[in-house]
Amino acid sequence: MGLTEMLTGGMAPPPGGLLSTDALKYARSRVPGTFLVSDRAGTYGSGQRAPTFPYPEDLLQFIWEQQLFDRRDLRATDGRPVEVLRAGRIQHHGGPDLIDARIRIAGQEWAGAVEVHVRAGEWYAHGHQHDPAYDGVVLHVVHQEDRPVRTSAGRLLPTVELGPRIPEERLAAYRRLMSARSWVPCAGELHRTDRHRNTSWLERLAVERLERRSLDIAIHLRELAGDADELLHHL
Repeated sequence: MGLTEMLTGGMAPPPGGLLSTDALKYARSRVPGTFLVSDRAGTYGSGQRAPTFPYPEDLLQFIWEQQLFDRRDLRATDGRPVEVLRAGRIQHHGGPDLIDARIRIAGQEWAGAVEVHVRAGEWYAHGHQHDPAYDGVVLHVVHQEDRPVRTSAGRLLPTVELGPRIPEERLAAYRRLMSARSWVPCAGELHRTDRHRNTSWLERLAVERLERRSLDIAIHLRELAGDADELLHHL
C-alpha cells in the first residue's frame, strides 16, 4: 500500500474534495519555462493564517502533488482564485520541487514549475531569489505565508497557503505510518482500505510477478541456447 492509499484510506475522494493516484512518479530534471496559456477574468477574496507544520517539507510536496487537501474555493494569499489543472510532478535533480504544472490564476492559465516550502520565507533562506533556475516557478505553495517572495527577475510569485486546508486525519495517518514498529509500516492500516480494491491490487501484483518470472526464464533459456533440460536443472 502506497503513501497515497495510506493517507486517503484507499477510498475514492468526493468530487471537489481530495484526489489521489497510485504512486509517486518522478519527472525529468529539465525545468520548463513559464508562459501564459490563456486569459479569463477572475475575482478576488481573502486568505487565512496557518499554524506551524512539524513535518518534513517532503510531506507537503507529496500533499500538493497528490492534491490531498481541500481544494474548494482555492485562492492565492492575495485573494485571487486558483484552479489546479495539473499539480506538477516531483523531481529530485535540482531546481524547483515540481515541474510540468498548469495552474489557472484569476482566469490566466500558466505552465511551469511549483516550489514548495513550509514557510514562504524559506524561499529567501535558500537563495532562490538569486537563482534564475527558479524563474520558471508559476506558483509558490506553502504551509504558511510569512512574507511575499520574488524571483531573480523581480516577479512577485502568487502563493497558495495549504495550512488551513490539510485535513487532520491525513496528518494523523502520516504520524501512524512514521511511528509504526512493524516490518511493514502500513500493515496496521489495511483494514481502513477498500477490500475490493485490495483484492484487485493483489491480483495485479501476482500477474506482474508472473510476467517478470516468465521474462527471466525466457532470457535464461536463450542464454542456454534453448537447452530446456539444463534450464530445468537451474530452476
